[in-house]
Amino acid sequence: MKKYLSIPTTNNGDAVIGIGEGLVCLTPAIGSGFVLLFSYNLTLGLSVVGDEQEIVYSIQNALVNAAQTPHTQVVSTVSLPNRAEVIELVFDAPI
Repeated sequence: MKKYLSIPTTNNGDAVIGIGEGLVCLTPAIGSGFVLLFSYNLTLGLSVVGDEQEIVYSIQNALVNAAQTPHTQVVSTVSLPNRAEVIELVFDAPI
């Protein structure tokens, strides 16, 4: 069964992203305002406000949670740190 990651965004509602094929989350640079998600068939940028590395940690924690929950729990929600926001999805984010 496929699992999904739900990331709350300010401008787009919740972004629901399929987990699989080695989903990796990182920031290109502290202060860049971006967090990147990569997998075998996905490259997606998130325009963010706040500490990018803390947002990366939150997404990574949700990925670990998704891996540790039963297959009946299909969606794992990202809990963003205080004063951090994901503004929108960016499909041409800087790499």
